[in-house]
Amino acid sequence: MCMSGGGSSAAAAAQREDAANRQARVSEGVKSIDKNFGKFTDSFYDNTRRDYLRYAQPQLNYQFKNAHGNVLADLARSGRINTSAGANRLADLQRQRDLQGGAIMGRAEDFSNNHRKQVNQEKRSLVSALNASGDSSQAANLSAQSAGVLAGMPAPNPIGQLFTNFSALGAIDADAKRNGYRGLLPGSRNSNSQTIIN
Repeated sequence: MCMSGGGSSAAAAAQREDAANRQARVSEGVKSIDKNFGKFTDSFYDNTRRDYLRYAQPQLNYQFKNAHGNVLADLARSGRINTSAGANRLADLQRQRDLQGGAIMGRAEDFSNNHRKQVNQEKRSLVSALNASGDSSQAANLSAQSAGVLAGMPAPNPIGQLFTNFSALGAIDADAKRNGYRGLLPGSRNSNSQTIIN
């Protein structure tokens, strides 16, 4: 009985030692994960937001410039560039540009927040895998690889066409008709039945 009791005590002590060693490896692994993911600070995510703006704002400006040129050309062809209708059209374009600019600011914030969520999710996954395996070396290697990949800027979605309502003469013609004119397109006639020549 004494031998049996001694064996049980030794086995229990070995189990406790194994558990302690395992916990030490897990703690070491968590430290490695925290170290490798330490670069993901608020400053990092603010830079991610700015990176998106540097990507999207030049496209917004380019599209606005083209749309502005299209509107001016269409108004000139229709002979209405110095009219209230023309001024309203340009004002509508500027309002659209302001709205799209605000929307891009919101997209940049969402882009940064989504990146933060992705990083946090990956970190939780690594900690979960570490708790299951108890392998601190694997945790250190995998977290270094993951952090390296996540440190790069994710591929943003294209911003799309932002000024489609200002890209063709047909849109101006429709506005003119709503204002009492029969049309501004070639071959159409105004309320005095005079053909407009471009």
